[in-house]
Amino acid sequence: MKLASRDFILVFLITSFFDLALNWLPPPFGAVLMRDYFDQHTVLAAALIAGFIGAFTLPVVALFTSINKPSTQSILVIFLVSALIGFPMEKSGIFPHLNVHYYDALPRHQSFLADGLSGLIVAQTYWLINSSISAQAGARLLVFWAMIAVAYFWLANVGFVITSKVALPTKFDVEIADGFTGVHNVDEPLL
Repeated sequence: MKLASRDFILVFLITSFFDLALNWLPPPFGAVLMRDYFDQHTVLAAALIAGFIGAFTLPVVALFTSINKPSTQSILVIFLVSALIGFPMEKSGIFPHLNVHYYDALPRHQSFLADGLSGLIVAQTYWLINSSISAQAGARLLVFWAMIAVAYFWLANVGFVITSKVALPTKFDVEIADGFTGVHNVDEPLL
């Protein structure tokens, strides 16, 4: 799909705006788990980084699906690409504060889900601004987000996702084949 400069600018602005909202709004709407990350940057710097990442992700999404209107395929592609973009971001070393305060601080499955959902939030805002959501698609998206909300609250309730700052375990019990049990520090190799 061919992208126009307007698409890049719009995605950059939407992503930056949501980053500003996370930074400025109080909990539970604003950032709780990423507060330390935001404390490492000025408000503008954090928003520019987020906008850059959104604009960088856009052409990757466009390789696999149309961004012009919502569909099951576009929703799945946007979620997966947005979630998977986090891996090269983490491994590149370009975003050291993001690594320390986000990727290293949260379970990887949670940052994967958060990155994917962030992409979907940007996409839905993009579609709303472009008025490309029909009434039928809007109803499907509403059901889709209701299912996500229910799933998220259930996952938070069972402890699969962290919703507030808690001390993550640094040690866990280990049982070695010969029956020896002990405590292992997660910063040290098992063997």
